[in-house]
Amino acid sequence: MLVLLLSLILESIFVTRLRMPLRLRQISEQIWRRVRYLLALGGFALSMFAVCVLRAFPNSGDEYVYTFQARTFLAGHLWNVLLPGHEFFSLFHVIEKDGRWVSQYPPGWPLLLAGLHLLGVPFWMASPILTFALLVVLARFCHYTDGATASIIALVLMAVSPFFAFNAGSVYSHTAAALCGLLFCYFATKFIDRPEFRAALFTGASLGALGLIRSFDVVFFALPFAVELVARIPKNRYWQLLAIALGGAPFLAALLLYNRAITGDAFLPVFKWGFPQLNIGLHPSDEWGIQASLRNTMGFALTHILELAEWTSPVLVLAYVPALFWKIARSKVRFFDFIFPATLLAYLLFAHLGGNRYGPRYYFDSYPLFVMTIAVMIDGLLKEQRDNIVGVATEGLVVAHLAICLASLVVLSIFMRQVVDERMDLYDQVRWAGLHNAVVIVRSNTGVLRPMPGPALTRNGIGRDGDVIYVLDLPGRVSNLRTLFPARLMYVYERDKDQLHGNLIRIGTEGTTQLK
Repeated sequence: MLVLLLSLILESIFVTRLRMPLRLRQISEQIWRRVRYLLALGGFALSMFAVCVLRAFPNSGDEYVYTFQARTFLAGHLWNVLLPGHEFFSLFHVIEKDGRWVSQYPPGWPLLLAGLHLLGVPFWMASPILTFALLVVLARFCHYTDGATASIIALVLMAVSPFFAFNAGSVYSHTAAALCGLLFCYFATKFIDRPEFRAALFTGASLGALGLIRSFDVVFFALPFAVELVARIPKNRYWQLLAIALGGAPFLAALLLYNRAITGDAFLPVFKWGFPQLNIGLHPSDEWGIQASLRNTMGFALTHILELAEWTSPVLVLAYVPALFWKIARSKVRFFDFIFPATLLAYLLFAHLGGNRYGPRYYFDSYPLFVMTIAVMIDGLLKEQRDNIVGVATEGLVVAHLAICLASLVVLSIFMRQVVDERMDLYDQVRWAGLHNAVVIVRSNTGVLRPMPGPALTRNGIGRDGDVIYVLDLPGRVSNLRTLFPARLMYVYERDKDQLHGNLIRIGTEGTTQLK
């Protein structure tokens, strides 16, 4: 309510007093490229700010597991061999089955992380780098479809929100997926407008890369494209669809071979092999077999929409449906305008909210298209209604959105820094105590605002040779740990539920010692 009130106040100010302070429509083609790259650099800087707020910490089990699998690839393996005592090292989203220890996720994002790491890029830097590319592609795509001014508006609307900054500064796969999805839409649009082999090849390659990163995304990106393709492309050009298949074939083959190597069946995804109770569909269930009804998933969708308003602005969220109808009324609507609604519908078939997240992260993959639809309407209103109340109100709402995003960025940055500091207490305690050649038994979770449990804290990479090793607390099994690590000192991490900081307690034959 507070941010909505703020938007109304700002709207009133700009309508009644400042009289159209934003002259975005007057930006010339000559300076557009410079503005595009400056805004993209600004978005990159904002993502780096988020990295600093998050302390370059993979702030969820999902994020860490992507780096886990990237390290596996860098070691020259598709999976890690399960060793004796592997139950002490169990992690969320990592499968322990048939002697294999492997991430449940598709291999695309870990492969990209591994490739960038070989070039000297740390894992935490990968998403910000892709962020710059994402914004440049968004600008070019929007420029291609609707002109320079619309592209600048799209960049401004997108790059200032906390939703964009924190997801772009995370180790989630969403920035890479959003980039591939945007490239797919760009080349697919060019192919529909002018069917050519090159555009078709890049369309298939972009969709294939998207599938290798987040396989589920292919459904809601490809279906709207297929509808417009059938409606608009001449039938005598259908043979060129083979080029799309050709472009995507290497990525599909890589995914099928990866599945076969791990699960024994090319068409059995790793997540389904490891968690057979996890289902996607009309009666979805999570990894533990807990089903969600359509009523549940509709509740998830409502939660996501409210989160989107919180992590962007109510102004932006409320503008989307009018923008979609505005484009339909002017026959400007294209297939990519329906990908965000398709995303929302697709996740009604998924029995999960997304766990730890920076806003509705599942929607981030199509978020650039969501913003682009709104930006085109804003550009059109500024041109059609340039000097009347509608044009003035439009500019005022743009400024209101920016003001709300900046205010939210400050508040959410303070909040997320507190969350990360609390969650990293275990590792901070170890560093402050100067532990070496030690095993730390994780008996308590970390964090009060958003607790992080043990299976998200046993972060040892793919080996057991770290200076300090973190293990789960399995009752009555300390003797097994002494057998596995006879030369290491033993500690327990404990924290009272209502305390921000825990304690490290030395376990020795002579008794216990608490480290202050």
